[in-house]
Amino acid sequence: MSTLIPPKSTANALGQQIIEILTPMVGAIVAQAMLEKQCGVVGITPATVRKDHLEVLAQRIEHVLIIFGHDGKNAGLRIRVLKDL
Repeated sequence: MSTLIPPKSTANALGQQIIEILTPMVGAIVAQAMLEKQCGVVGITPATVRKDHLEVLAQRIEHVLIIFGHDGKNAGLRIRVLKDL
């Protein structure tokens, strides 16, 4: 039996933390893809996420999580808290 291994992420430390927040809800592969997509919409990459991007990413990710049937508010809050680290 083969196990699906998520592709290696190119996200920086903040991006990795966002992926870690999302993974329990949507899985590692979808979490990485979600971050990549939302970064692209904002005009950045997962490798260039900065603290000043967190608010807009949190807002966008909250809305996407609703599509997946999750309450995005908690994830959004956890992403916003990364600004204080």
